Amino acid sequence: MPELKTDHSRASLEGAHAHGGQRYVSSRAERPTSFDPADIPVPRGREEEWRFTPMKRFAPLFDLEAVLAGTAVGPLAVDVDAPEGADVETVARQDPRLGSVGAPVDRTGVVAWAAFDSSTVLTLRAGAGLGRAARVTTTGNDPDLAHPAAQHLLINALNDAVGTVVLDHRGTAALTQTVEVIVADGAELTLVTIQGWEDGAVHASNHRVRVEGRGTDTYELNRNLVLTEGAKADSIPNLEIENGNIEGAGHASATGRFDDEQLFYLRARGIPEMEARRLVVLGFFNEIVAEIRVPEVEERLMAAIEKELELTGLVSAREPAPPAL
Repeated sequence: MPELKTDHSRASLEGAHAHGGQRYVSSRAERPTSFDPADIPVPRGREEEWRFTPMKRFAPLFDLEAVLAGTAVGPLAVDVDAPEGADVETVARQDPRLGSVGAPVDRTGVVAWAAFDSSTVLTLRAGAGLGRAARVTTTGNDPDLAHPAAQHLLINALNDAVGTVVLDHRGTAALTQTVEVIVADGAELTLVTIQGWEDGAVHASNHRVRVEGRGTDTYELNRNLVLTEGAKADSIPNLEIENGNIEGAGHASATGRFDDEQLFYLRARGIPEMEARRLVVLGFFNEIVAEIRVPEVEERLMAAIEKELELTGLVSAREPAPPAL
């Protein structure tokens, strides 16, 4: 693998060719990677990775000058709750640890890299075992989306560190974000990202991860539950493997409505239809949310899911519990 440079003035475009001033690639494996925004043009919406994206909403995040200006205004607040065993720093973009986990692969990613001025670095100390999850909360205060901004985060788990990090997003913002993750040999890191934004927010995030040491086993699973008339889900699972020493790799995707047989089974046993729907749908989500293994996060997500389901009318609000005697 070629050495990766953080000096984007020397970045080059590999695996691509130009035609009429526009660069094309023959496969996702040959996409351009670069730290220089000039090397990755604004997408037109017909590219494979962009064809399901509302381009007008994301357009401000393609504009480097607009993001530079918006970042300078400071529409974001970042708060870090770090338990014993974790250290927090705010560093300038010249810090040599930044940009060491690969290069951006799309327009929002390269704009995020070029426009940030400082980075929040969360380090899990070597050998430390976090007693609770560390939390990085990003809050947007830009309800009119007038100041599109860039953000950079680095999560660094040193040798034999064990812990969970939660990236939480709240408020309203137009944000293009870089999250670099380094997991050293022997470390175990669980990274959870929560999109708790208000409805108007626009968020593009470029996650780049380096897992050090051999025998990686990875599996990408995408499960979509379609609940309302006219709803659809576009799922494109994709793996890019650049290491030959792996234990396994695979991916799968499934999209469908809730199971009528499960609904029939519950109703046949005397459970009212609305409660049966609640059990089927929340059971689907609970199976996924339980993988997070952070109780307060799981409770928050399940409460938010149930609230959304009530708004759609698919399930009714729970009856309040009777007062204790």
